[in-house]
Amino acid sequence: MVETTSPRPHAAWTPRIAVPRTMPRIVVTTEQLAYGAIFIAAVLTRFWSLGTRALHHDESLHAWFSYQYAIGKGYFHDPLMHGPFLFHTGAAMFALFGASDASARYGTALFGVILVMLPWLLRPLIGRWGALVTSVLLLVSPSILYYSRLVRHDIYLMTFTFLIIIAIGRYVQTPQARWVYVGMLALALAHTNHEASYLIALLFGAFLFLIVTWRAAKELLAATFGYLFVLAATVAVVPKVLHLPSLPEIPWDASKGEVSWASWQPYLRTLLGSPLVLLVLAWTAIYIMVAVYILSTLRLRETPEGTTPNDRLFGGWTAGGVVDAFHRLIEDRRTLLGALGAATVVWTLLYTSFFTNIGGIFSGGGYSLIYWLGQHDVHRGGQPFYYYAFMWPLSGPLSFLFGIAAGGVTLSRFIGYARGLRPMTTRLFMQVMLLWYGAGIFAVLTWAGEKMPWLITHVVLPFTILSASLIGEAIEYLAAHWREKVDFATLPPLMGRPAGALGIVANPPQVRGSVALRFDRRTLDCSVIAGAALLIAGWFFALNRITDNPAADIRFLLVAMPIVVVAFFALYALQVGVKRSLSAAALAFALPLVLFELHLGWNLAFFGGDVPTDMLVYTQTAPDMPRMMEELDELSRQTTGRDSGLVVMDSSSTIWPMNWYLREYITANNVRTFGGQPAGQSQMVAPPPSDVAVVMVGNDDMGAWEEQYLTNFQRTDYVMRWWFPEEYYRNFTYSPDAPRPDYPGLWKVDPATGKEVRATWGDTATKAVSSVRALGGKAESVQLATISANGEMGTPEVHVTPAPTTTLWRYFALREPPLTVGSFNFHLYVRNDLVPTFNEIRYA
Repeated sequence: MVETTSPRPHAAWTPRIAVPRTMPRIVVTTEQLAYGAIFIAAVLTRFWSLGTRALHHDESLHAWFSYQYAIGKGYFHDPLMHGPFLFHTGAAMFALFGASDASARYGTALFGVILVMLPWLLRPLIGRWGALVTSVLLLVSPSILYYSRLVRHDIYLMTFTFLIIIAIGRYVQTPQARWVYVGMLALALAHTNHEASYLIALLFGAFLFLIVTWRAAKELLAATFGYLFVLAATVAVVPKVLHLPSLPEIPWDASKGEVSWASWQPYLRTLLGSPLVLLVLAWTAIYIMVAVYILSTLRLRETPEGTTPNDRLFGGWTAGGVVDAFHRLIEDRRTLLGALGAATVVWTLLYTSFFTNIGGIFSGGGYSLIYWLGQHDVHRGGQPFYYYAFMWPLSGPLSFLFGIAAGGVTLSRFIGYARGLRPMTTRLFMQVMLLWYGAGIFAVLTWAGEKMPWLITHVVLPFTILSASLIGEAIEYLAAHWREKVDFATLPPLMGRPAGALGIVANPPQVRGSVALRFDRRTLDCSVIAGAALLIAGWFFALNRITDNPAADIRFLLVAMPIVVVAFFALYALQVGVKRSLSAAALAFALPLVLFELHLGWNLAFFGGDVPTDMLVYTQTAPDMPRMMEELDELSRQTTGRDSGLVVMDSSSTIWPMNWYLREYITANNVRTFGGQPAGQSQMVAPPPSDVAVVMVGNDDMGAWEEQYLTNFQRTDYVMRWWFPEEYYRNFTYSPDAPRPDYPGLWKVDPATGKEVRATWGDTATKAVSSVRALGGKAESVQLATISANGEMGTPEVHVTPAPTTTLWRYFALREPPLTVGSFNFHLYVRNDLVPTFNEIRYA
């Protein structure tokens, strides 16, 4: 049987109406446009002309080992050159873009851009204006810009530190799992980059511990302070009273084979058997037992039975606070363990170089810390304790001036919060954390034995963010008043005759009827800010112009201008109020300082980076090096038809940066070395083979053997590196000496006794006072006799010694040190038959 069905009736046809599709409307805000402009400026300032400056000594080390890793020769972690992150990043850049001076710096330049853009994530914490100003200040900061264009670890570490700051603040504000992952991964990457990550973890950990215990466990906080006091007293007093032997020397020198267990076993046995160490361990055990007892008994009577220890200790606190965030973090074990696991995986992959160097787990996990603890007593660099007090205002004047001011405001607000006079807002929490970290890192770096100019960036960063937060508040306060409805009857009048503060401050009520023009709030504030900023900028240029004449005296103008500006804003405060006047003053001072930092950074990045006239440069490979390598490469191409040719160099004085610049020759096995470490011991014992084209000898290894063995070569002298004349700042105060025999220029030895002279605090203070007094001196003119070409006495010439104030100003404003930079030269020997071709190339 076949089943049939009746057809369904067709639906009535209706014409389809074409509905125009509307594209989603894209709205671009002014804030987004501003960040877009900052991003473009950051890319240009970080990447533009990266390869024009030669790689200096440390850069060549970092680039060389990254290059070796990129061409398949592996990488093994060595604490001497910090963590593996830089080398993995450098190898990735070489693999992508090839090896060159520019590509060696691509990684740091990229992270320099990222650092400038990270304040976008700060907007909920310090406000939109504060975050935007932070980006601008990081963009123009001379120290941050300079080290964004060098192959060093610091720009990476600053970026990771910034991410930790953001993660803490955002998690406290809104406890979300992603910020736990960001913070943990940033901390792990910081540790794979530089040992200063221990200090970062300690400072932030101590800050959070203080807040949590102060709010939730004051008894534990008191016990901790007691433990630290007893510990310090034990370390300082007990060894002297009991005449205990000193602790064993840390076996940190990898060049002596002290990485092996054979050297570590007796060290650890002696260390753990020391009475002082045993006493410290005993105090620590007692503290742990006391802490466990305190935490197990706290709030037992305040909470119902059956609550977890986490709920009993940290539950019930105000949402949005540190204690509540800590409670949520411990409660969310899945997120916490997941973040710890992800951080461990990243850390392990980098320290083991993706499991090709399993020993990296040991060197990264413990040996790196011990190595740099051993460097504390070495005092590498030989800088005095006040080094960063000089470096900070020179390398970050805005972060120095506004950072100190913002620190004072933050401290005052925190005291108000502690007294119950104001709430703890998210912005105040961030400001307190930044102040804690900035002051802490400055103190620790000042105490540390090794002081180098690049470390000042870790002080500049937190105080730059803190300064931007204060400036952002000033903009917000003024903008809020600008949006208010204007009552023209209360506005300050502009009179036809001078009155008040330069005709702006209001006149008595009885003369207000004669007013011809009145300003609204926006116009008045903007006029005051622009006028004061132009006045300060004009004062700066006037001082520079005046000091062109060595006999000029700028002392009065130097002191008078700040007094005039302060008096002006004091009078302005009488008209509009103290807070509004201070907000306008902050912007009026900030604008010229931003331009000044832009001037310093522009000179460092694009003009003066090859010449060490700035303390930030420290030491720099001279421009002779890349020019010489271009000449040698061309000589090789013309004589052999390819980039080759046998080169011989000494193995101590010239190996860095020449290893990097001769990398292609080394890869082709066309480089030989002679001599050995340390410098001064590289000497030839026989003439070089006949196929050697070039010989390089550093100043430290010059000797009579050159004339004996290099008779078939013609010599040309080059400058290999030069450095900032540190005598200039050291002469300002009495500089304590570095206890290092390999820094003989920093020793001060009594010629009568032959013993080292150590400066006391009194010596330093006395010299500092005398140096400040000397700034009041005047220029001195001396007539010097001249002798003509035929030997007759000529007309005396007047030689002017500028006033100390003028000299100091020229260095501060224009980076013109009064002393000549130091330099290290080397000899390039070219085989005689190649000299004509080499000269044609050189002088073409």
